[in-house]
Amino acid sequence: MLAGAAEASPQQPAGGLRLTFGISSDLRAHDNLDLDPVSAGSTLRFDNRLSFGLESETRRQKLALSVAGTFRTEDAPGTGFSTVIENPSVDLSYALEGANARLSFDASFDRTEVDGFTILEEGEDPGEIDLITDNGTRDSYRATMTFETGLNAPLGFLLELEHRGTRYDGTTDPGLFKRTTNSAKATTKLRFSPRTEGQVMATFARYEAADATSTKRDTRALNFGITHELSETTVIETSLGVRKIDDSVAGVTQGTELSLSLSRILPRGAIALHLNSEQTSAGRHSTVEVERQYVLPAGSITIGLGAMDADGIDPRTIGKLDYSHELPRGRVTVSLSRSFNVSDEAEVQRVTRGALGLGYEITEFSELTFDLDYVDVSDAGTGGIIDRARGQFRAAYQRELARDWTLSLGYERRYLFTSGIGTAWDNAVFVTLDRSVSWFR
Repeated sequence: MLAGAAEASPQQPAGGLRLTFGISSDLRAHDNLDLDPVSAGSTLRFDNRLSFGLESETRRQKLALSVAGTFRTEDAPGTGFSTVIENPSVDLSYALEGANARLSFDASFDRTEVDGFTILEEGEDPGEIDLITDNGTRDSYRATMTFETGLNAPLGFLLELEHRGTRYDGTTDPGLFKRTTNSAKATTKLRFSPRTEGQVMATFARYEAADATSTKRDTRALNFGITHELSETTVIETSLGVRKIDDSVAGVTQGTELSLSLSRILPRGAIALHLNSEQTSAGRHSTVEVERQYVLPAGSITIGLGAMDADGIDPRTIGKLDYSHELPRGRVTVSLSRSFNVSDEAEVQRVTRGALGLGYEITEFSELTFDLDYVDVSDAGTGGIIDRARGQFRAAYQRELARDWTLSLGYERRYLFTSGIGTAWDNAVFVTLDRSVSWFR
């Protein structure tokens, strides 16, 4: 299949220093960029995104740094012609590994537009807040530190620290407010035998939000778990614990937690059973799901089906379907899912997602792609969530022009639904030119 521009550079040799420079020039014309119910007019936007990456690696340690920013020229209704610097991002990571211990550190900062469409990218299930459309920007930041010792000993210790948060600037929606979470998790690992490992986990997390009630929530948990290989193909994992949640608004709740996972590798796939019951800020939340994976001659299919039960909500069906198939000159991917999760605002939300991807290789250097994505976040019965949905269709032609250069052009159609407001559509055409070059020392 067609390789991206970033993959066109020679393979990095083992160890040493690698420098990467990238540029992406993107010209787009939208007829309703802000996804308003009634369009205010067309927008012409020209983005030039510059990126720099550094990787330094030795036998025992690795340092990586990436920095990027967008220089934007735009002609928009209401504001006219403008030139600004947008969407800066920084990522830093460091890892050190010894004979019996390892240390890692990661930090990131990313500024995006609130009305951007990045929510449709792969990752964790989105929440209602992620689908809110507004002016202004969203700053997401995160820092983690992990230290593990006793990698090859009967007794091991793992410490995980994390600070993450989100803040907004220039927004008006009351649902967009600053929030931060600080957490610490200490795990003791007991390796009873090559096939059996026990774990004792202590967790503390503090959530703070600058909402109307200045919510502060402390969560403490203590869990005991065992992982045992019943055979070379069958593994069972169990965990039992207790969790206490002290919420400045809802008060104190506590309860036991239980999880069980049984998985087995089959000749042409795998099968697994997952049971989970936990105490959340919205009460008890329990799920059971059976998952079956089939390995096909030119792809794979995974099917999951189960049920969810939560305090104050009738049992609901959950499930997923993932399918991929490699064609002689193309590929097909399909994914569908229905899940329920608890938001930071202690509301149970139903998340429905769907995606379809088609790719056809025209020549060794060019291909056509078609992608359809949809996400819906709605109230599961607690009554505190506004139903929202987003969708996007994208058709693109991509071609490698020369070494390290890639040209893309195509069409996008976006959809937004907000309960009580209605629907909005946006059509866009785009031309993008990318280049990425790497140097090694």
